[in-house]
Amino acid sequence: MINTSIDIPLILQILTAIGTFSMAVLLFYIEVIKGWLKRPKIRIEFRQEEPYCKEVPLEDLQNIPSYWIRIKVENIGKQIAKGVEGRLVEIKDKNGNSIKEFVPLILRWASRPYSKIPDIQDVRMDINRGASWFLDVIYIADVAKLKSSEKERYKIWGQRTHICDIYMGLPTGTLKDLDPGEYYLTITIYGDNIKPLSKTFRLTWGGKYRDIIFKVID
Repeated sequence: MINTSIDIPLILQILTAIGTFSMAVLLFYIEVIKGWLKRPKIRIEFRQEEPYCKEVPLEDLQNIPSYWIRIKVENIGKQIAKGVEGRLVEIKDKNGNSIKEFVPLILRWASRPYSKIPDIQDVRMDINRGASWFLDVIYIADVAKLKSSEKERYKIWGQRTHICDIYMGLPTGTLKDLDPGEYYLTITIYGDNIKPLSKTFRLTWGGKYRDIIFKVID
């Protein structure tokens, strides 16, 4: 004869165990979701106006005017973004071909003077929630304002746009100056606790001082 009696205590134990396990899983995912919602999140912005485009005197070159293009890196998340840095990772020509002479460069925060470099820790920024910092990308100098005796020596400063990397010296042949033309620059923002974010910009330079158009395309 088959015993059809129901072991109520055993069933209750099983249901209790299932409930406890389900609650633990639920709490785990709640914490994961809370952490995800509170994470730092980076946004990149640029507009062809002040303060993204800024004219400042070059103190090391007779205070002649220089024109700087920079992007805004903003933390729109709920926690501080730590160890943030920006890299120019690729340059393409107007036909979309990658320029082989270029190697990725770490860009300089506008608030970090060259006097602090090469201390690599000073190129990484912590960005509080709701805060933002500007990252220098390129600049051009108005060498026409130089004294005649210096124009020939520094004419290259007005013939090319210069990438605002952190390095004071680079191997010979490394590309960090651009001739007039159209280029596509890809910049990636990295950090210790953020998801990398990349944006591509189209740079069009007509060859004259301030004759620069910089635009987000992706």
